[in-house]
Amino acid sequence: MEKQMSKEVKFGKNIARVTVILENRIADLDGHLIESKDIIKTVKIEIVRDGEVVESNHHVGIKEDAGIYGKEMKAAGLDPNKKYSQVGRAITEGTEACENIRKAIKEMEEELAIAFEVKIESQKTEEKEIEIAKETVVAAEKEGIENLLSSSDLEVWREKYNDINNEGEEGYIPRRVSKEAFNNAVKKIGLN
Repeated sequence: MEKQMSKEVKFGKNIARVTVILENRIADLDGHLIESKDIIKTVKIEIVRDGEVVESNHHVGIKEDAGIYGKEMKAAGLDPNKKYSQVGRAITEGTEACENIRKAIKEMEEELAIAFEVKIESQKTEEKEIEIAKETVVAAEKEGIENLLSSSDLEVWREKYNDINNEGEEGYIPRRVSKEAFNNAVKKIGLN
């Protein structure tokens, strides 16, 4: 089974036609059609100018000079002090086009996932992050929230613990929660 959606997003003076395809393969095993539980996602981004596709790729990114692309950007006549959205060889100034394309992809993935009655990777990741945040809050409560150390103080504590209990060698160091990890976990699960 295959389902697909397309959206158009402004890409500078052009249009980015974004298509997301979700499919699960069907295998024929001795006359029995078996539907795969694995969902394959394909993204296609076409840059359209005057009704013609001038560039096609499956990835959108932000190009900026972080010391990596400086020479390449100057050679292409781009200002290394600016950020650009890029699909293949097509480039437009600013990050808005990239962000809008990524947003469109996410929206279409979510809508298509409902049709497949499956969780997409971003939903699975979010659920895992919430689970870890809940475990962090429970661990912090066991330690006593008032006893939590900052990340830097916790690093000092770990070194001292290791020197005393493991004689400076590698060994067991109990897991402790930092104030920052606790605060991030509370925000993640919406307890604040």
